[in-house]
Amino acid sequence: SIASGVPLPKLYVMENEPSINAFVSGLNKDDTVMVVSQGALDKLSREEMQGVVGHEFSHIFHRDMRISIY
Repeated sequence: SIASGVPLPKLYVMENEPSINAFVSGLNKDDTVMVVSQGALDKLSREEMQGVVGHEFSHIFHRDMRISIY
């Protein structure tokens, strides 16, 4: 969040989801949520999770999470 200059999104974990997945949703940078599956937390290393989270922050930064809303 600090490196990208994007407000810290609310974070949710899909606790019963064994697959590796993550996504962001929201209308603007101030109301965005990030969701990560339990499988991602269980199976990925710290460095891999940093890559996933960084990727999701890029969606927030570029406002990609709005692409299917309108």
